[in-house]
Amino acid sequence: MIGATQLESESNAPASVRSGLELLSALYAVHPAFGEAEIREIAVGLRPTLHHHNPEIRYHEASRLIEVNGLFRHGFMISPAVAGAAVRLAVNLFGGGAIVQSDAGTGLDYVRLAAV
Repeated sequence: MIGATQLESESNAPASVRSGLELLSALYAVHPAFGEAEIREIAVGLRPTLHHHNPEIRYHEASRLIEVNGLFRHGFMISPAVAGAAVRLAVNLFGGGAIVQSDAGTGLDYVRLAAV
């Protein structure tokens, strides 16, 4: 599975030729052997993002819930760092540590959400 293209749209229309060509050309550029691969499906879907296109790690202290959102287009590249920051937050919160404002390793801010 590969993906995705970036189109700033709320349309859920089928994939366009342009977006398919861009995606498959990038795959072929990674390794020419992909030129012989079979295409089983070209699917589309909307992926919400945050207005600032940056990841956020949010936590609900009362429910002990941590959310990781907003990985946007390059999430596959930064997800290891964001996951590490989320794990450090979980270890800190659930281990009885003090609430911190940001992750020391990545500089990502933690967003504390009030109880509903």
